Amino acid sequence: MMKRLYSTVLVLFSCVLFNIEASELYSTVRFGFTANDFPPYVMPSQKKNKGIMFDILKVVMNDLGYKVEIKTLPRKRIHQFLDKGRLDIIATAKEWMEDSNDYHFTNTIVSVNDVLWYLSENLLLYNEPKDLLGKNIATHRGYNYPTLEPYFEEKAIGRMEVDSDLKVLKMILNKRVDSGIVADRTGEWLAKKYQFKNKIKYSRKHISSYNYRFAFHKNSKISALFDEVDKKINDLKSSQRYENILNKYL
Repeated sequence: MMKRLYSTVLVLFSCVLFNIEASELYSTVRFGFTANDFPPYVMPSQKKNKGIMFDILKVVMNDLGYKVEIKTLPRKRIHQFLDKGRLDIIATAKEWMEDSNDYHFTNTIVSVNDVLWYLSENLLLYNEPKDLLGKNIATHRGYNYPTLEPYFEEKAIGRMEVDSDLKVLKMILNKRVDSGIVADRTGEWLAKKYQFKNKIKYSRKHISSYNYRFAFHKNSKISALFDEVDKKINDLKSSQRYENILNKYL
Protein backbone atom coordinates (compact mmCIF):
# COMPACT_ATOMS: atom_id res chain seq x y z
CA MET A 1 0.00 0.00 0.00
CA MET A 2 2.78 2.43 0.97
CA LYS A 3 4.71 1.57 -2.21
CA ARG A 4 1.63 2.37 -4.33
CA LEU A 5 1.07 5.65 -2.46
CA TYR A 6 4.76 6.61 -2.85
CA SER A 7 4.64 5.79 -6.57
CA THR A 8 1.47 7.84 -7.05
CA VAL A 9 2.97 10.87 -5.24
CA LEU A 10 6.19 10.58 -7.26
CA VAL A 11 4.28 10.50 -10.55
CA LEU A 12 2.13 13.47 -9.55
CA PHE A 13 5.20 15.45 -8.43
CA SER A 14 6.97 14.67 -11.73
CA CYS A 15 3.95 15.83 -13.72
CA VAL A 16 3.72 19.08 -11.75
CA LEU A 17 7.46 19.71 -12.16
CA PHE A 18 7.26 18.99 -15.90
CA ASN A 19 4.31 21.35 -16.32
CA ILE A 20 6.12 24.12 -14.43
CA GLU A 21 9.27 23.69 -16.55
CA ALA A 22 7.24 23.56 -19.78
CA SER A 23 5.29 26.64 -18.75
CA GLU A 24 8.49 28.55 -17.95
CA LEU A 25 10.05 27.49 -21.24
CA TYR A 26 6.99 28.54 -23.24
CA SER A 27 6.67 31.86 -21.41
CA THR A 28 10.25 32.92 -22.25
CA VAL A 29 11.02 34.36 -25.69
CA ARG A 30 14.56 33.68 -26.90
CA PHE A 31 15.90 36.79 -28.61
CA GLY A 32 19.03 36.06 -30.62
CA PHE A 33 21.87 38.51 -31.13
CA THR A 34 25.64 38.57 -31.50
CA ALA A 35 27.87 38.87 -28.45
CA ASN A 36 29.12 42.18 -29.86
CA ASP A 37 27.03 45.22 -28.98
CA PHE A 38 25.31 47.26 -31.70
CA PRO A 39 24.62 50.45 -29.74
CA PRO A 40 22.13 51.81 -29.09
CA TYR A 41 19.97 49.13 -30.76
CA VAL A 42 21.01 45.95 -28.94
CA MET A 43 23.69 45.78 -26.23
CA PRO A 44 23.86 42.32 -24.61
CA SER A 45 26.92 43.23 -22.54
CA GLN A 46 25.07 45.92 -20.57
CA LYS A 47 23.50 44.95 -17.24
CA LYS A 48 20.85 47.63 -17.74
CA ASN A 49 19.65 49.57 -20.77
CA LYS A 50 20.26 46.78 -23.25
CA GLY A 51 19.19 48.85 -26.24
CA ILE A 52 16.24 50.21 -28.18
CA MET A 53 15.28 46.92 -29.80
CA PHE A 54 15.55 44.93 -26.59
CA ASP A 55 13.54 47.48 -24.60
CA ILE A 56 10.76 47.56 -27.19
CA LEU A 57 10.60 43.78 -27.47
CA LYS A 58 10.53 43.50 -23.68
CA VAL A 59 7.62 45.95 -23.38
CA VAL A 60 5.65 44.22 -26.15
CA MET A 61 6.25 40.66 -24.91
CA ASN A 62 5.63 41.57 -21.26
CA ASP A 63 2.25 42.99 -22.29
CA LEU A 64 1.52 39.59 -23.84
CA GLY A 65 2.69 37.71 -20.74
CA TYR A 66 6.17 36.68 -21.89
CA LYS A 67 9.69 37.28 -20.65
CA VAL A 68 12.57 38.07 -23.00
CA GLU A 69 15.98 36.44 -22.76
CA ILE A 70 18.93 37.40 -24.97
CA LYS A 71 20.85 34.47 -26.44
CA THR A 72 24.24 35.57 -27.77
CA LEU A 73 25.76 33.68 -30.69
CA PRO A 74 28.32 34.17 -33.46
CA ARG A 75 26.73 36.19 -36.29
CA LYS A 76 26.89 33.25 -38.73
CA ARG A 77 24.92 30.97 -36.40
CA ILE A 78 22.04 33.28 -35.53
CA HIS A 79 20.03 32.59 -38.70
CA GLN A 80 20.76 28.85 -38.40
CA PHE A 81 19.41 28.78 -34.85
CA LEU A 82 16.33 30.76 -35.87
CA ASP A 83 15.65 28.34 -38.73
CA LYS A 84 16.02 25.32 -36.42
CA GLY A 85 13.71 26.73 -33.76
CA ARG A 86 16.48 27.28 -31.21
CA LEU A 87 15.73 31.02 -31.26
CA ASP A 88 12.32 32.68 -31.41
CA ILE A 89 13.01 36.23 -32.62
CA ILE A 90 15.90 38.19 -34.07
CA ALA A 91 16.42 41.88 -34.90
CA THR A 92 17.25 42.44 -38.56
CA ALA A 93 16.38 44.18 -41.82
CA LYS A 94 14.79 42.36 -44.75
CA GLU A 95 17.80 43.23 -46.90
CA TRP A 96 20.11 41.36 -44.52
CA MET A 97 18.19 38.08 -44.77
CA GLU A 98 18.53 35.39 -47.41
CA ASP A 99 15.26 33.62 -48.28
CA SER A 100 13.29 36.42 -46.67
CA ASN A 101 10.03 34.71 -47.70
CA ASP A 102 10.65 32.17 -44.92
CA TYR A 103 10.11 34.79 -42.24
CA HIS A 104 7.48 37.06 -40.75
CA PHE A 105 8.78 40.62 -40.42
CA THR A 106 7.21 43.13 -38.10
CA ASN A 107 6.67 46.72 -39.12
CA THR A 108 9.68 48.98 -38.79
CA ILE A 109 10.87 49.60 -35.24
CA VAL A 110 13.49 52.21 -36.07
CA SER A 111 15.62 53.19 -39.06
CA VAL A 112 19.34 52.42 -39.29
CA ASN A 113 21.11 55.03 -41.38
CA ASP A 114 24.72 54.45 -42.38
CA VAL A 115 26.44 57.82 -42.62
CA LEU A 116 29.89 59.19 -43.25
CA TRP A 117 31.71 60.43 -40.12
CA TYR A 118 34.68 62.81 -40.24
CA LEU A 119 36.56 65.31 -38.07
CA SER A 120 34.63 68.45 -37.22
CA GLU A 121 37.62 70.56 -38.27
CA ASN A 122 37.47 69.16 -41.80
CA LEU A 123 35.13 70.02 -44.65
CA LEU A 124 33.90 66.86 -46.35
CA LEU A 125 30.89 67.22 -48.61
CA TYR A 126 29.17 63.98 -49.55
CA ASN A 127 26.34 63.75 -52.04
CA GLU A 128 27.36 60.75 -54.15
CA PRO A 129 30.07 58.04 -54.13
CA LYS A 130 32.25 59.97 -56.60
CA ASP A 131 32.79 62.58 -53.88
CA LEU A 132 34.91 59.98 -52.08
CA LEU A 133 37.28 59.10 -54.93
CA GLY A 134 40.84 58.99 -53.68
CA LYS A 135 39.74 59.03 -50.03
CA ASN A 136 40.50 56.39 -47.40
CA ILE A 137 37.49 55.18 -45.43
CA ALA A 138 37.24 53.01 -42.32
CA THR A 139 34.39 50.48 -42.17
CA HIS A 140 33.20 47.73 -39.86
CA ARG A 141 34.60 44.38 -41.01
CA GLY A 142 31.97 42.23 -42.71
CA TYR A 143 29.53 45.07 -43.37
CA ASN A 144 28.39 45.71 -46.93
CA TYR A 145 27.62 49.06 -48.55
CA PRO A 146 26.06 48.41 -51.98
CA THR A 147 26.57 51.91 -53.41
CA LEU A 148 30.28 51.89 -52.53
CA GLU A 149 31.28 48.26 -53.11
CA PRO A 150 32.22 48.74 -56.82
CA TYR A 151 34.53 51.61 -55.85
CA PHE A 152 36.11 49.55 -53.06
CA GLU A 153 36.72 46.64 -55.46
CA GLU A 154 38.38 48.92 -58.00
CA LYS A 155 40.34 50.60 -55.18
CA ALA A 156 39.06 53.95 -56.40
CA ILE A 157 38.12 54.50 -52.74
CA GLY A 158 40.47 53.10 -50.11
CA ARG A 159 38.99 50.87 -47.42
CA MET A 160 40.34 49.96 -43.99
CA GLU A 161 38.27 47.40 -42.08
CA VAL A 162 38.21 47.11 -38.29
CA ASP A 163 36.15 44.94 -35.96
CA SER A 164 33.95 47.51 -34.22
CA ASP A 165 32.18 50.81 -34.80
CA LEU A 166 34.15 52.38 -31.96
CA LYS A 167 37.40 51.51 -33.74
CA VAL A 168 36.05 53.12 -36.93
CA LEU A 169 35.52 56.36 -35.05
CA LYS A 170 38.92 56.14 -33.36
CA MET A 171 40.55 55.73 -36.77
CA ILE A 172 38.99 59.06 -37.72
CA LEU A 173 40.00 60.76 -34.47
CA ASN A 174 43.59 59.53 -34.90
CA LYS A 175 43.62 60.84 -38.49
CA ARG A 176 44.43 57.43 -39.93
CA VAL A 177 41.59 57.77 -42.48
CA ASP A 178 39.69 60.61 -44.11
CA SER A 179 36.33 59.37 -42.85
CA GLY A 180 34.44 56.29 -41.69
CA ILE A 181 31.01 54.70 -41.99
CA VAL A 182 28.95 54.15 -38.84
CA ALA A 183 25.16 54.30 -38.32
CA ASP A 184 24.06 57.75 -37.17
CA ARG A 185 22.53 56.71 -33.84
CA THR A 186 25.46 54.38 -33.14
CA GLY A 187 28.02 57.11 -33.72
CA GLU A 188 26.09 59.60 -31.61
CA TRP A 189 25.80 57.13 -28.73
CA LEU A 190 29.51 56.23 -28.85
CA ALA A 191 30.62 59.86 -29.19
CA LYS A 192 28.57 60.80 -26.13
CA LYS A 193 29.75 57.82 -24.06
CA TYR A 194 33.44 58.30 -24.87
CA GLN A 195 33.25 62.10 -24.79
CA PHE A 196 34.33 63.09 -28.29
CA LYS A 197 30.98 64.40 -29.47
CA ASN A 198 32.35 67.81 -30.48
CA LYS A 199 35.30 66.36 -32.38
CA ILE A 200 33.38 64.54 -35.13
CA LYS A 201 30.29 65.04 -37.25
CA TYR A 202 28.48 63.16 -40.00
CA SER A 203 27.02 63.68 -43.45
CA ARG A 204 23.30 64.33 -43.81
CA LYS A 205 23.30 62.23 -46.95
CA HIS A 206 23.01 58.54 -46.09
CA ILE A 207 25.38 55.93 -47.49
CA SER A 208 22.56 53.42 -47.02
CA SER A 209 19.41 53.14 -44.94
CA TYR A 210 17.52 50.13 -43.55
CA ASN A 211 14.34 49.50 -41.61
CA TYR A 212 15.26 47.61 -38.44
CA ARG A 213 12.55 45.20 -37.34
CA PHE A 214 11.93 41.81 -35.71
CA ALA A 215 11.81 38.54 -37.64
CA PHE A 216 10.09 35.25 -36.77
CA HIS A 217 10.59 32.06 -38.75
CA LYS A 218 7.22 31.10 -40.25
CA ASN A 219 7.56 27.49 -39.05
CA SER A 220 8.30 28.33 -35.41
CA LYS A 221 5.70 27.82 -32.69
CA ILE A 222 5.95 31.42 -31.58
CA SER A 223 5.08 32.67 -35.08
CA ALA A 224 1.45 32.17 -34.02
CA LEU A 225 1.94 35.31 -31.92
CA PHE A 226 3.16 37.38 -34.86
CA ASP A 227 -0.06 39.32 -35.50
CA GLU A 228 -0.45 40.16 -31.81
CA VAL A 229 3.19 41.26 -31.56
CA ASP A 230 2.94 43.43 -34.67
CA LYS A 231 -0.23 45.08 -33.38
CA LYS A 232 1.40 45.75 -30.01
CA ILE A 233 4.39 47.30 -31.80
CA ASN A 234 2.11 49.62 -33.80
CA ASP A 235 0.25 50.63 -30.63
CA LEU A 236 3.53 51.25 -28.83
CA LYS A 237 4.93 53.41 -31.63
CA SER A 238 1.97 55.77 -31.35
CA SER A 239 2.47 56.16 -27.60
CA GLN A 240 4.75 58.19 -25.36
CA ARG A 241 6.42 54.99 -24.15
CA TYR A 242 8.06 54.58 -27.57
CA GLU A 243 9.43 58.13 -27.47
CA ASN A 244 10.68 57.56 -23.93
CA ILE A 245 12.64 54.49 -25.04
CA LEU A 246 14.25 56.35 -27.96
CA ASN A 247 15.07 59.37 -25.79
CA LYS A 248 16.79 57.16 -23.22
CA TYR A 249 19.46 56.38 -25.80
CA LEU A 250 20.07 59.87 -27.17
